[in-house]
Amino acid sequence: MKHPGYCNISWRHDEWYFRQIAKFIGKLQGDCIDIGKINPKVEYLKYYNPGTKIEQIITEDLNFDMLTGHYDNILLFEVLEHLQNPLWCMYQLKQILKPQGSIWILMYARPRFMWNPEHYFEIPKKHLQKWILEPLDLQIERHKKVYPSHSLFYYFTGFKHFMRLFFNGMDIYQIKIKNNGTYKVKG
Repeated sequence: MKHPGYCNISWRHDEWYFRQIAKFIGKLQGDCIDIGKINPKVEYLKYYNPGTKIEQIITEDLNFDMLTGHYDNILLFEVLEHLQNPLWCMYQLKQILKPQGSIWILMYARPRFMWNPEHYFEIPKKHLQKWILEPLDLQIERHKKVYPSHSLFYYFTGFKHFMRLFFNGMDIYQIKIKNNGTYKVKG
């Protein structure tokens, strides 16, 4: 199956998974930016939100000097777990977030034995809030667990693949600045 402006979807459950993400986010309004590698989920959001323009910063080495302007929506799909210092990244993103804007984060949060070797962290909700968001006066506005799926054959090609039947959830978050963008500087 191929959607206009969208990459091929090999299995119907891929579309089901992408639709879960798109429905959770809903209609994107205002200035939007996606940070990270090219991601088919972002392409699906464009399809799901016709007419919405999403600026993309496609990089493997994010240099925050590249970011200019302020945005209503910042998409950070499968990025934080690859960073040594996600707190610094979130601090930089807060600097370009409009006061009423949202940062949309999608990331794995699985048991340690299931982590991808390329991930520094897979951060559960309570640790994300306590260690990264609270020091920056950010908060989780909404959260949902979504489950990517694969063909049935995939789950029987190895032990880790089989365990993904039980431990493959991804968390999607809407992050906002506390107190609707009016916060006091701690001092």
